[in-house]
Amino acid sequence: MQTAPAAGVHCRADNFRCLVNFELSLGRIVLLLGPNGAGKSTLFDLLERLRRLVVDGARIDDCFTSADLTAWETRFEQRFELDMVRDDAHVFRYALTISHDPDRRRDRTAGGWPGALATSPMASGPRSHSIH
Repeated sequence: MQTAPAAGVHCRADNFRCLVNFELSLGRIVLLLGPNGAGKSTLFDLLERLRRLVVDGARIDDCFTSADLTAWETRFEQRFELDMVRDDAHVFRYALTISHDPDRRRDRTAGGWPGALATSPMASGPRSHSIH
């Protein structure tokens, strides 16, 4: 039996700066504590970039570049998920996968959110990015 998701905002990030397989559930009150360099500011920067994509319609390559890849990872792919749940039902789900091209030293993008990229075709759904 699958349990219903808890109400709140759930964020997952992989291969963004110091965040590798990172997951956070935001409820009514969240307190972030940690020493310098633990990733607190990185988390807020990630949430702000996702907000710029979803709310402001910013371009993917303006928000996420290959410079944001985790330094010790060898993968060139980043993954992000953002879920908002209210009353045990998903109100909003956003998923983004970005593949960076190490040979060209630039990011390759295709597919995505309406208006995110002028030349990009739609991905499988209106709230899903598939970047290759």
